Amino acid sequence: MGAVMVLGYVVTRSLAAGPLAAFEPETGTLSAGASTASISGASGSGVVKFGTGATPTPTPVPSTSPTACASSTLHIPDGSDGMGGCWPGPANTGVPAGVTLTAYTGPCTITAANTIIDAKIVNNCDRLDIGQNATNVVIKNSRVNTVVYNDDTDAFHGSVTIQDSEVDAGSVTYGAVTYKNITVIRSDIRGGQHNVLCSTNCKIYDSYLHDPYVQGATHNNGFISNGGSDYLIEHSTVSCNVPTNGTGGGCSGDVSWFGDFGPISYATLNKSLLTANTGLAYCLYAGHDTKPYGPQAHHLTVTNNIFQRGSNNKCGAYGPETNYYHDVSGTAPANSVWSNNKWSDGTAL
Repeated sequence: MGAVMVLGYVVTRSLAAGPLAAFEPETGTLSAGASTASISGASGSGVVKFGTGATPTPTPVPSTSPTACASSTLHIPDGSDGMGGCWPGPANTGVPAGVTLTAYTGPCTITAANTIIDAKIVNNCDRLDIGQNATNVVIKNSRVNTVVYNDDTDAFHGSVTIQDSEVDAGSVTYGAVTYKNITVIRSDIRGGQHNVLCSTNCKIYDSYLHDPYVQGATHNNGFISNGGSDYLIEHSTVSCNVPTNGTGGGCSGDVSWFGDFGPISYATLNKSLLTANTGLAYCLYAGHDTKPYGPQAHHLTVTNNIFQRGSNNKCGAYGPETNYYHDVSGTAPANSVWSNNKWSDGTAL
């Protein structure tokens, strides 16, 4: 069983079949201002209500992959992407070389719009909150050793761009970067139960998501949403690369779109690398599943991605992906595209 953090709720639910049945959405920690509620028909009666937020869309940022790779190996973090650039990894994401960091002494809840945190190391906050009216916050050339949190309630309209930075959430049981109106550019995101937990409007460019934190029976993901819209993962490396433990904890997927409490819609995964791990079920859960809103998934675009084969040649324990073609009907989601996705050895997926 696991507790799912989702577009408005956290609900206990057991989802996948087989030996990795527990490796589905997640146990979470209640955020500030959350309240308990119940939902008829949910697996488990306890839920936590957050509400939904606005969905402004940031201007897309073009890929700027470097031309000289730190590794000569194809299709690994820092290795060649086969497209004339390099996959995001530790050598080409995060704080640029030569930047001198000084201690951040600002507030742990940012309230002013257009706030810029530049060349700072954030060690003084249990959580770096984006306040309800703090639009267009920018964190750049910085290291944040805690969670970046933008609440998912109707009253919160804050937005944040994390650029050329590192976020290390450490051993917390919620997302390192969480909820909505988030743009991540050339950044290294690690730790937390999930690297990015998104309800709506999240854009990830040229970034490295990896090493979520497993504690007890928690279940982990690089990028996860449990319903919502407006997602883009563009030329990024997503790696739920932690092993399973003896209490049922471990990875669900690198990228996990689940139709638990709303349809997955307008979601794009393009030119990205999903790394292999036999401890996760599938590298991609594509949203068109048998959950309450799974059949309503629409406008899913999965194109030009590379799936590592890994030691079992499957990427995950069961395979590279599931739930693009609906489990029951066998049909693709409406207005969706699946094309030119390949294994790391170049063969078609």
